[in-house]
Amino acid sequence: MKKLCLTLLLAALGGCQTLTPGGQPVQPKTASAAPPQKAFPEPEQVGKELNAELLFDYLVGEMGARAGKFSLAGEAYLAAAESARDAYAAERATRIALHRKDLETARVAAALWVELAPNNLEARKLYAVLLLRKGMSDKAQVQFEAMRRIAEVGGKDGLLLVTAVLAGEPDRAAARSMFERLVSRADRAADVLYARAVLDTAQKRYPEAESVLRQALQLKPDWPQARTLLSRVLVVQKRTEAALKVLTEGLDLNPDSTLLRTSYARLLVAVGKYKEALAQFGELYRLTPDDVDTLYGYAMLASQQEQLALARGLWQKLRNEPKYYPEATYFLAQIEESDGKRQLALGLYRSVNKGPLVVDASIRAANLMRELGQKAQARALLERVRSTHPGRAVDLYLAEAQLLRAMKAAPGEVLAVYRSALREAPGNVDLLYNRGLYYSGIGRYQAMEADFRSVLKKDPRNANALNALGYMLAERNTRLKEARGYIEQALAVNPDSAAILDSMGWVLYRLGELDATREYLQKAYAREPDDEIAAHLIAVLWAAGDKRKARELFRSASQEAPDSPHLTALKGQLFTGGQ
Repeated sequence: MKKLCLTLLLAALGGCQTLTPGGQPVQPKTASAAPPQKAFPEPEQVGKELNAELLFDYLVGEMGARAGKFSLAGEAYLAAAESARDAYAAERATRIALHRKDLETARVAAALWVELAPNNLEARKLYAVLLLRKGMSDKAQVQFEAMRRIAEVGGKDGLLLVTAVLAGEPDRAAARSMFERLVSRADRAADVLYARAVLDTAQKRYPEAESVLRQALQLKPDWPQARTLLSRVLVVQKRTEAALKVLTEGLDLNPDSTLLRTSYARLLVAVGKYKEALAQFGELYRLTPDDVDTLYGYAMLASQQEQLALARGLWQKLRNEPKYYPEATYFLAQIEESDGKRQLALGLYRSVNKGPLVVDASIRAANLMRELGQKAQARALLERVRSTHPGRAVDLYLAEAQLLRAMKAAPGEVLAVYRSALREAPGNVDLLYNRGLYYSGIGRYQAMEADFRSVLKKDPRNANALNALGYMLAERNTRLKEARGYIEQALAVNPDSAAILDSMGWVLYRLGELDATREYLQKAYAREPDDEIAAHLIAVLWAAGDKRKARELFRSASQEAPDSPHLTALKGQLFTGGQ
């Protein structure tokens, strides 16, 4: 008779070996190898002869599981586990029963699994949870205590491991009750307090979590994990400044803690304190120069803060990391482009040939090619990328239309691109909206309105289309009440949009409501000091008789945008002979 050989049966691997109850081949012992310490004695290893009935159970279990016949498979695995005293089969039976939501069978199988593999943490965990959910708290406690002991023998925090399991339990009261069974209520040791805070946090009991974390930090003030968790608890309670203070105090005590500094840097980013975050990432980079994720965050912040010399060096270093090569190349190209090195930037963009930034890099490359006089090559590039990235076809068509507009191509050529795009993506709102804007620019207002209305038919709350339609009517000084209605709808959808506030101001100006006009335009300009918004506000100030403020705004806006056609037009219309 052959020996039982799961590796042969289940993985079609050669070589029969006697199996231990844990499902692992028996390896020859060496005199020098000390056995690892175990929390519980393992059951005696028993070799089992393979007979027809046992072979049948294993094969039915495996083939049934593969065929989706889980009831049959689970019964067969449980029979094999009981007969062969095999932990692997008991595990399979447990997991199949859990998949079927057959909790009674799962408890039986898990009990056998624990009996056959008493030092297996997963077996203990599943059995403990099944007992807890059945309301068998005493028996569940035995298993959780065993988990804690096994983990601690392995040098891990057993209480924290158990707490993480309890934190996922849907019955919060039962989980808290079990936690209190496992620790003394009077135990104020720092690790017990921290574990209690983990459970409180998972159950969204944030004030309680904060209280015990502060007690833990009184015992261990420089504990990074406790400070990091406390900062998160405070952030959830919308106490960001307090969270920042907790982390800075921790860094004063433990300045080389990468956990604290990473938490602090990320929180600074989250609250928009990018300059301070950049400094923290610089410190993190000093502490962990080989951590590529830290290097990536540092490079992104340096680019965001326009520290281009710093960012250039960081992105160049990241190009040596395969994980970040495409992104590093793309952002390095942006830096070179902003520095006027168009040929170098073009080459970098063209070398981004995989990853999610391929299309964006190609669009930027095409624009640079146009600037360098390579107009036919630019269009060919966009067309080629469109064939390889059909999911981004709309973006690439829009980029091609924009490219042609920048090249001052004939309207027929631009509109042909939109027609091709809409054949591929009929009714696409982005294409219709952008074509509507183009129609407006070339004075084809009926076609413009038709496209905007097509967008609104598909998406009645499309704030961009509502605003564009209302603004274009106001700009042409026609159907002003209707225009106001569109803009009011857009403002209801997006009340903080500078563009929509500007449109509302402009339509009110056309309607002669100067006081309301001024309020809207000032709000718009405060949110976005754009030259077109500035031109509108200047015109309104002038019309209201506040010529001094109109001139002051004109001068400051002209310094920011000296080539603005909107401001240039105002100079001729409003300031001739008046300055």
